[in-house]
Amino acid sequence: MTKGSPTITFRNLDRSPAIETAIHDRAELLYRMGGRIEQLQIVIEAANRTPDDRVQGLTVRVEMAVPGPDIVVTRIRPRVSGPDDVVQVVRDAMDTARRQLATRLSQRRAGRERRIA
Repeated sequence: MTKGSPTITFRNLDRSPAIETAIHDRAELLYRMGGRIEQLQIVIEAANRTPDDRVQGLTVRVEMAVPGPDIVVTRIRPRVSGPDDVVQVVRDAMDTARRQLATRLSQRRAGRERRIA
């Protein structure tokens, strides 16, 4: 896996270009932050499917391997009305991971500044 290419896994759900595009767009933002991301995995899992093939329940898990403890974010949506809902849950999870990475980077910078002073 090269830098900037997350591992995307779909479980009980068909692959979707819209979902993959949303993931790649958010992943690019993460990699640009400079947090030495060693690995980025996103798992999108539909809990159940109805007889007419609609998704009931969705879990999105973002796992980011970085120096120190990994960043792991899980978002669960009990009802999904369409592909736009799936994309929104993916964006929410990845934005939360981005905020956690930003917090970690700012704490690391503050620690370095205290050692220098």
